[in-house]
Amino acid sequence: MIMEGRGGGLFERSTPSTLNIAGGLPNPSKFPLKDAVFNLKNGDSIYIDEKKMAIAQQYGVTKGYLPLLKQVEELVLRYHNPPNYANSRVIVNIGAQDGFSRTLEMVIYVNPTASNPSGMTLTKERKKKIYEIARLYNLLIVEDDPYYFLHFGEDNEFPESFLSIDTDGRVMRMDSFAKIISSGFRIGYLTGPEPLVDKYIQHSEMTMMHPSCLSQDYVNGIYRQEECSFG
Repeated sequence: MIMEGRGGGLFERSTPSTLNIAGGLPNPSKFPLKDAVFNLKNGDSIYIDEKKMAIAQQYGVTKGYLPLLKQVEELVLRYHNPPNYANSRVIVNIGAQDGFSRTLEMVIYVNPTASNPSGMTLTKERKKKIYEIARLYNLLIVEDDPYYFLHFGEDNEFPESFLSIDTDGRVMRMDSFAKIISSGFRIGYLTGPEPLVDKYIQHSEMTMMHPSCLSQDYVNGIYRQEECSFG
């Protein structure tokens, strides 16, 4: 999670006592928190040991905490299976609002599942028509879908997403853990065309740098709980 490779070359050949200050990384031995236990209401607990806590208090990488990033990549493939996934990228962010604030102009914005405030969910047919409009006018589609995992569909089926029909690479999909785990930890994830996501990362590096490492570790622990399956 820490920015591996920074200060390589000469630093890698230096003595163990040498401190790398090129990236401005604080000395982890000086961090105040040692470890933490989150006790869940179902009786389980999430333990963040001393090693993980040191990582959680250090600078991270903008694209997200790697264990959590792997989990959300699997979520995207399992529920959306994007036809253009080979040219896409998934990153962790601080929620859907953050994702939308960094997107480009000239887009179609959609809140497709249980849309706030109407509660309406777009049908497959309607989504395909909107996608064709985006193709006709060469527009991006910003799919803001924080209620996706709260959908009460027939036979427990999840709605078909714009991302799942995106053959052109014109959908920026934003998911959030705010509605299904906790809004205060401010963790979500974004999936979209790799060139656009790379620009998003560059912008984030100069603004927020990265989502909270401790929040990401917590959400990753919640996700790994057997009882907290997403469908």
